[in-house]
Amino acid sequence: MNFIIRPIIILLVFSIYSRAGDFELTPGFQKAYTEVFKYKIRTARNLLVNEKKDSPFRAYLESYIDMVELLNSDDEEYYERIKHREGERLDLI
Repeated sequence: MNFIIRPIIILLVFSIYSRAGDFELTPGFQKAYTEVFKYKIRTARNLLVNEKKDSPFRAYLESYIDMVELLNSDDEEYYERIKHREGERLDLI
């Protein structure tokens, strides 16, 4: 009996303390995501300006945009300017 109750209690405790992130996919996020695939980076960044700053999806898109720009430019200085953002965005996600 104890081996059945213990997992249930653990599940209940963890479900109380866990919450899903705010991954609301707004039309602005959808459009920005599409623009990144078209390599319209400036347009995508401009679309993100109007979205919630604490959204995990915004952090994901900003990281994706940085990656696309970095891979296309192969610019070590650009990497040095953006590498500090990783920790902040991971904390948000």
